[in-house]
Formats: sequence, C-alpha cells, structure tokens
Amino acid sequence: MFKNNTHQKNDTAFIMKENNDFLRMLTTKQTNDNNLTSNISTHYTIKKNVWKILIVDNDESIHSVIRTDLKDLSFQNRKVQLLNTFSVVEAKSILQKNNDIALILINVIMDNNAGIEFTKYIREYLNNKFCRIIFIIEQPSQAPEKNIIELYQIDDYKTKAELTSDKLYTVILTSLRTYEAMLSIESYRSNIEKKIISRTKELETQKKELQELNATKDKLFSILAHDLRSQIGNFKTVLDILLMKPDLIDKETTINILTDAKHSANYIFELLENILYWARLQKKEIKCKPENIEINQLIEENIKLFIPSANCKNIKLQLIDSNNLKINADKNMIIAVLRNLISNAVKFTDNDGRITIKSEKKDDYVEVSIIDTGVGISKDNLKKMFKPDIHFTTKGTAQEIGSGLGLILCKDFIEKNGGKIWVDSQQGKGSTFKFTIPKNN
Repeated sequence: MFKNNTHQKNDTAFIMKENNDFLRMLTTKQTNDNNLTSNISTHYTIKKNVWKILIVDNDESIHSVIRTDLKDLSFQNRKVQLLNTFSVVEAKSILQKNNDIALILINVIMDNNAGIEFTKYIREYLNNKFCRIIFIIEQPSQAPEKNIIELYQIDDYKTKAELTSDKLYTVILTSLRTYEAMLSIESYRSNIEKKIISRTKELETQKKELQELNATKDKLFSILAHDLRSQIGNFKTVLDILLMKPDLIDKETTINILTDAKHSANYIFELLENILYWARLQKKEIKCKPENIEINQLIEENIKLFIPSANCKNIKLQLIDSNNLKINADKNMIIAVLRNLISNAVKFTDNDGRITIKSEKKDDYVEVSIIDTGVGISKDNLKKMFKPDIHFTTKGTAQEIGSGLGLILCKDFIEKNGGKIWVDSQQGKGSTFKFTIPKNN
C-alpha cells in the first residue's frame, strides 16, 4: 500500500502535474463564486460563506498546527471552517452530516491504516467525487502508491514535518480551486442534462400530438370518403324514387322512405357539425374560456332538445337533480359534450328504455354520468372508444347511424377543460359515460 522514499519526489511531481493539467482544463469553465452552486444537486451544495475542511488525525499537535496556520486563511472572500476529529468513526459521522466538505486532511496510517478505508468509504460508499483529499503521513517512506492516488483521486500527501504555513497554504488553495472547478463543471453538466431531458420530453409530446393529429385527419378523410358519400348517395336515391314514380308508391312505403331519409339527414347534419368543430379545434380557432357554470341547468337545457327523439322510442329521459353544483369550464365545449353523449344514449337505447343523467361532487371535481339501459358495448369495442386512429361506429336500435367522430371531440373538449372522460358498459346491459370537470371553488 505504501512505497519507498526514493519515489516520493517523482510522485509529488506526478500529483502536482495532474492537478495543474486539470486546473488548466477547467479555467474556461469556472464561473463567479456567487453563482457557483446555485444549480448543483442538493447532495453536493456548499455553504457560500465558508470553506469546510475536515481534519482527521489522532495527534492533537497536528490539529493545533493546522488551526494556527489556517486561522486567517480566506479564499475568494470565504473563510475556512475547520472540523476536527481524532477518529475515523467520528469522521464518518461528521461527513454524513456535512455533505459540503470541500477538503479532508487525513492521517492514513492512524488506527492500523483506517485512513485508507475511510478514503474508500468516501469515494465508493458515499460516492462523493467532489471532496478533495490530502494524506498526512509520518515518514516519507509511508507515501501512498500511485494506484491508491489514482483510484481514490488523492490531491496530495504531506509528512507531518511538511505541514508548514506556506506549504499548507499552497496545497489547500490548490485543492479548493479544484473542488470549486469540479462543482462548476457539475453545475454545467447538470444544467445541460436538464435541458436535454426537458427538450426530449417536448419532442416526445410534439411527436405524440402530431401522431394523434394525423390519425384524426386520416379518420376524417375516411369518414368523408365513405360514410358521408354513402349517406348523400342514399339521400339522393330516396329523392329520385319519390320524384320519378310518386304515383306507384303507397303511403306506408313513402313514410318508410322518408324515415330513412330523415336518418340520413340527421346523420349528415351531426357529422358536418362535428367536422366543423374538429376543424376549428385543429386550427386553434376554438379557445377554452372557462367560466362558472351551473351544470344541472346546462344539462336540463340540453335534455329538452332530445325529448322529441326520445319520445319517438318511448324513452324516459331524466335528470337526477342535486344541489346547485357549479363547474369552471368552457360552456360551449360542455354543451357539445352533453349533446353528443345524450344523442348517443338515445340512439343506442331500445324502445321503452330509460336514460338517467346525474352529477355529483368528487373531491375537486364534478362528475357527470349519462346512464342508459341500451344495448351496451362489447369488450372488444370498448377498447376502440375515444381513439382517433380507429374508425369505429355502429348503428342504433332504430338503425340510426353515426360517424364515431363525436366521442373524439368529447375527449378533446373534456381534456382541454382539465377533466377526464371514460365509459363503463356491458353488452346487453346498457352503458354509463362519465366525465369530470373541475368544480368552481
């Protein structure tokens, strides 16, 4: 572990050259001391008004000499604070409580070479790479080997006879400069790493948004190319039949044809309305403007719009009223969500069914539920809900048709208002669509 005196001069030169080369490399990276540690991990922050130096030696005279020599030492307008201990055990305790120690002077041969183990504890167990270390030895023949110097990043070593004021001043200032420079580099590295992480997250978010936008765009084109064209074709066929052979069609057939035409017209109107909403949303023409809204009043107003279509299927449409619950949300967006969800509930509920809408407090949110006794949704189809990259739609109980775009709009609008939307359903047992919106505090 220790080597002969004949190598001491060479090893000292080796250490000083290593330190000087290191300092030259750091010169361009050092910053003003007042800003040095502001961005470093709290694990290695330092007190800006002092430099902490720990002295570990079982010889009281060494402590006394160092205290005397360093009592007036100041570096970059900071005083030196000495922490003294006579044992390695106590040194570990001090180091654990003071993670901003800049320099440790340690007698490596005390207590059967416990100093070497303490150095290993600092570098490997605590993983402290910043604190600088200077070995104190009794005789030149006890100088540490090069592998110890390199492995544990030892800045220098001095015999007790060499602990004079001038030599202490030089070696300590060199160590403090190294410590300061390493913190500066760590701060620089940490900032760069944070910026990289932040930028990576931004790029991942932008990538996800772009993928969702492209998926929704593809879905829209699919709807325009297939569903809208098909329904307009059906509508045209119905009109052609009525105009070309009106005298050959009885009243019942006419009513059936007109009913089909009405379904197509309702579908086209709903689809175009959702497409316009979606287009404005993508162009950011629709801004989320939260206001205080009494949610049950808004629900009642929208229920009235669907009473005629609900009556056609003898569906009971009701609101379970609760005490004036108020939300903080964009009114037009919530109206669009309610209309889509209530329309779907009517569409997929059998004759003589029931649709119940209720709202209730849930922590800092108001939860709105649209519960129907309709046909329900299969497990496979549940996985497709609210996904813009999947074109998914089914016919209602009276053969009503939809585009599937409405639920995508609902999801966008609810999330823009700081809420969530989801569905619970079992095939043949009805569905419950729920969404949350921040309540008005």
